[in-house]
This record gives sequence, C-alpha cells and structure tokens, in this order.
Amino acid sequence: MFGTGHNGSMDVHMKDSQEKEPVRLTDLPVEILEMVMSHLGLYHHKLLRMVSEDMKHINNSYIMHRHKCYEFAHREKPSESDREYGVRMMLQVIRCSTCYFADKDYESVLAISLLFFHDSVYQTVDHLSQFLVQFLFRLEDRVFKNPLQVRRLQYTLSLFSLLRQFRNFRILRFGSTPFHWTLEVELNNTFIGIINRNELTGGAYKRTYFMVIIAELLLHEKKNQNFSAQKEADGTLYTYGILPNSKAKRNSRLQLKFLVQGPQNLIDFLQDVITGKDDPSKPFNMPPESVFSGHITTRGLRGPQFVYNGDMDISILKFSELEDWSDSEASL
Repeated sequence: MFGTGHNGSMDVHMKDSQEKEPVRLTDLPVEILEMVMSHLGLYHHKLLRMVSEDMKHINNSYIMHRHKCYEFAHREKPSESDREYGVRMMLQVIRCSTCYFADKDYESVLAISLLFFHDSVYQTVDHLSQFLVQFLFRLEDRVFKNPLQVRRLQYTLSLFSLLRQFRNFRILRFGSTPFHWTLEVELNNTFIGIINRNELTGGAYKRTYFMVIIAELLLHEKKNQNFSAQKEADGTLYTYGILPNSKAKRNSRLQLKFLVQGPQNLIDFLQDVITGKDDPSKPFNMPPESVFSGHITTRGLRGPQFVYNGDMDISILKFSELEDWSDSEASL
C-alpha cells in the first residue's frame, strides 16, 4: 500500500524517542548549571537545592565559589570608600566566625546561610547578625556526623578567634587545676549587660546571641565607630556597646572567664588558639572517646547605669548534654 514503508520508519523513530529518558538537571555540564544559577534569586536557589542531594552539593560549591569571588573583589586596595572598607571588615568577621567550621560536614549549613547573606544588595551590621543567627541555630538544630562535643569545641574556637581580633583584647591569666583549665580575658572600652526577663532562656539562645554580639562589637571596632545597641532574644534584653578610641580613665571593661574540662592535648590546643599559635586550616582532631565540657562567665565593669546586670553565665557544653546526645544517637 502506498506510504506503508515510510509510515513504519516514522513509527520506529517515534518509539525510540519515547523510550529515551528525560534529561535531568544533574546530567547537564556543571558549567551550564553554574550559568543558570548565576541568574537565580534566593527562592529559586532554594527550589534547586530540593531537587536532589547531588544538586544540593553542586549548589553548595557554586555558593562557596561565589563567596570567595566576592571576598577577592573586596580585598584591600590602595584607596577604598568607607562602604568598601566596611564590607571588607564584615567579610573578615564572617571568616573569623566560621573558619573552624570549614569541613564538609557543615558545607550545606554555611552555603545556605551565605545564600541569604548575599541576597541583600547592601550588607549592614544587621545582615551580619542575621547571617550568624541563621548559621549558629542551624548548627544547633541539624544532625551531623561530627559528635556534639566537636561542634561545641568549634564554637569555642570561633569565639576565641573573634576575641583575638579586638585591639584592646588582653589575656589576664590562664592555668590548670586538678579539675579544669581556666582562661580569663578582657576587652577594654567594651560592655555587655542583660535584663533577664526569662530565667529559663535556653543555652542555644545564650551561645548564639553572645557570639553575635561579640561579632557586632568587633565590626564596629574595626570601623572605629562608637556604638551601643539593645537586642532582645528569648526573653533576655542585651545592652552592649564599644568605644574603640576612648582614652578616659574609667572606661567600661568586659571580662570573660572560661572553665574547660578535657584531655591535656585539647587544653594545649586551646592555649595555642587563644595565644595565636594555631593554624585554622589544620583542625584539631578530637578522639571519639574524649570528653569535653565548657562554661563562660562574663563580668561587666564600670558599665553605664542602664546596664542593669553586667554578669552572664553561658554553658558551652554540659556533661548531661553529652549523655542526652549519646542516648539520642543510640535510638536512631
């Protein structure tokens, strides 16, 4: 019959086309995907990350690369505007806050937090605070391969890294007793005080907002700005400020006392970090059976009258948390 052979070949071709699998996003070359990602906003990046774990890893790599490019674009220059200088200082504070969380276990948390940070056209102190709040709370909420004591140790190291950046930072003393290692440090021209309206404020809130406030104060010191502010979180009102260039005889001072229990190699490592002898690119490997606990006490001296209470107690890690974490891991 006329046309029979021609129609048969068309049927075969159509059948072959139907049997081909649809092209998946992950089948596209990475270069093409990165070109697509460069045109996406926050909402569509979040959708893309939900496609698959492979796509999330690709997106993580893209975000981290874009952030490094942003850092390079804002490196120190012979002449820079106040805004450019401020952005460069903010990036330095972010690096100090996150440098001890650089391993792959936290890549997704860091990437999604940076995604929100870069979604804003203008980076301000508020954006720095929002970035750190999101990043630190995600570290508290998620399940990671690294044990709980490792994450809280990394928090401590990050806090040490921030404190060492202050021009008026000084170590008052450190040493060991049969029970714990003690470190006392001081920030001059700096105050933090609280009005505690909620005696049951959770440890995660205290840890998070204490580091956020320290980061904010450091940024203003780097920018040589007198600064004071209030922040409320989980029923606690924080009052804090810094006078970077004050020469007054009776300036406010913030003293921090760290009490840490852990093996001697951990104590030696903490001493290296606080004295600036460590290398963040070579992380400390804590043996799985190691036990670590820590506590911070802050004391505000000569603070302004509206700081009702200059003392705070912040738990880094309690032994009871380790027991609870071990029980929850065993039940998984």
